[in-house]
Amino acid sequence: PSNYKTPQILSWLREHREEPFFLWVHYSEPHTPYTPSPAFDKMFAPESWKDNRDIARYWNRKECEEGYDTNKEAARLRMAFYDARIRESDEHVGQIMAELKRLGIADRTLVILSADHGEEFFEHRGCDHGQTLYDEVLHIPLLMRHPSLIPPGQCIEEQVRQIDIMPTVLAALEIPIPQ
Repeated sequence: PSNYKTPQILSWLREHREEPFFLWVHYSEPHTPYTPSPAFDKMFAPESWKDNRDIARYWNRKECEEGYDTNKEAARLRMAFYDARIRESDEHVGQIMAELKRLGIADRTLVILSADHGEEFFEHRGCDHGQTLYDEVLHIPLLMRHPSLIPPGQCIEEQVRQIDIMPTVLAALEIPIPQ
């Protein structure tokens, strides 16, 4: 089932477009068991998630240790369904960005996109997340957009962390950082 609340978010934006706002949107997808909706189900694999529930379902630690990592077909399908969920999430973020533009507030809205973690697909004999500190789990996107505050295409090469987001936002908006 979908956890996306995009219609409610778009409605909220329409209601509050004239006032300063802070809106936190948290999509919990992609997340296990990676069940893409029908529009995205076969986007990265010819097989359907519904036809492969035994493979697509959550892999627990015991299954990893018992050799699921040797099943290349299972790993391929799992990554395909994960990619489909990423693409589906991208679609919802795109709807929000389009609505900001349609409402005429995109160029005065600071948008930040990040994730809480990545996923392992047996790169180091692990699956899921929360068990290791490999790049697959730790390296996550952090994208910021505000045309007058952030030059388009700017890339920060230094390591940044999620704890850096709040002070960066406050500095960009010229709000003193609280003690």
